[in-house]
Amino acid sequence: LLLSDLGSRGQDALLAARPAADLRADVVIAGLPARGEPLRDPLLDAIHPRLIVIADSPVFSERAARARLKARLRLRNVPVIYTRDSGAVTITLRPSGWSARSMDGIQLRP
Repeated sequence: LLLSDLGSRGQDALLAARPAADLRADVVIAGLPARGEPLRDPLLDAIHPRLIVIADSPVFSERAARARLKARLRLRNVPVIYTRDSGAVTITLRPSGWSARSMDGIQLRP
């Protein structure tokens, strides 16, 4: 599920427009919205991801994931890859499942 930089209002609208079962995804990719945090808990509860990719910037500090976001996501016991730290992430989708590999060597499979 690719959410780009969906902010709080967009997340609320998505949750209101779709039943939670329609939002299930093994992998969720999110950027950092201009205001608020990406992937608030109600949205993550609906998605139930097995991998979270946060596309944050290695160049602009204001576009880096903050400690508060990292701490909150860590509580979910789901692997999280931050592109600021790991570089690009390649996600391969196959009928048998998915795999992810980051530039710094992290490899994940369900």
